[in-house]
Amino acid sequence: MGNIANMAKHERWVAALPMYNVSASLRDDWATL
Repeated sequence: MGNIANMAKHERWVAALPMYNVSASLRDDWATL
């Protein structure tokens, strides 16, 4: 069970990565303004 929960957590983390990348690029854009 713990292994399955770990996999789900990992999938959620991977799914969140693009959003972090987008917010990071947005932050860079704001920094250049």
